[in-house]
Amino acid sequence: MNFGIAEKQITDQTALKEKITQLDKSLEQKFSDKLEVCKDLSRVLVSFQGNKSRPSYRWYKYKEGFSASLIDYFLNANNLNSGTILDPFAGSGTTLFVSSERGLQAEGIEILPICQQLIKKREILETKFTEKDASGLQNFISEKSWEKTDEKTNLNELRITCGAYPANTKDEIEKFLAVIQKEKNKNVRETLEVALFCVLESISFTRKDGQYLRWDDRSGRRVGMKKPFNKGNIPNFSTAIIGKVKEIIEDYKQTLFSKMKMNAEKSICMKVLVSA
Repeated sequence: MNFGIAEKQITDQTALKEKITQLDKSLEQKFSDKLEVCKDLSRVLVSFQGNKSRPSYRWYKYKEGFSASLIDYFLNANNLNSGTILDPFAGSGTTLFVSSERGLQAEGIEILPICQQLIKKREILETKFTEKDASGLQNFISEKSWEKTDEKTNLNELRITCGAYPANTKDEIEKFLAVIQKEKNKNVRETLEVALFCVLESISFTRKDGQYLRWDDRSGRRVGMKKPFNKGNIPNFSTAIIGKVKEIIEDYKQTLFSKMKMNAEKSICMKVLVSA
């Protein structure tokens, strides 16, 4: 019976996708005389791909986002060198950080807690991080204290994410959480939390695909599924977290970060705009 329900869901989804495709084509035809192709806007520019090698923007793979270079492109094309930029759907903060780096006042609104935390913590790194903090980070990953403790802080899970990590990986995450809670240097602690956010998907059995989670066959949650899925190498926790922290330290030394002029509102955009 479960297989029958799954097949019906797949059929419904297929029909929905076809309907959306038809609506897209209809909408495109209606406004065809007002649309033009901009060859400057490549796939790399309009997606996260363009951030893969850009310091600080490469930390968290926000798949719904776009490259920092796209914001540079629009600001340059419109000769915007002063004033205030509003992003009502701030996401991971790309528009806010690029605009602020260029001397503009940046205002953002975002409802997703994960994105709010990323913006907040990255803002701390951009404005308050020091050489002393960088040394503290280096010492932390050199000591690998999470590998030497038995203390754990429970990793909260939703039903949909239960079993997302190999058992030993979840164990190390919980030990890591326990260790960083004792870190006295706030900037170091905040940075380690950012690094953890940034590696969670890579060390899991899952991959975000639109609004869905795809589960690797190794998770044991795809029994009966027709199409196999293997996301490739899943690094162990220590390898992933050490690599990410080193990346952050490297980016700090390259850019020395900068003073930001921005504000990120934790809310729904229409609610904020109407109240304003």
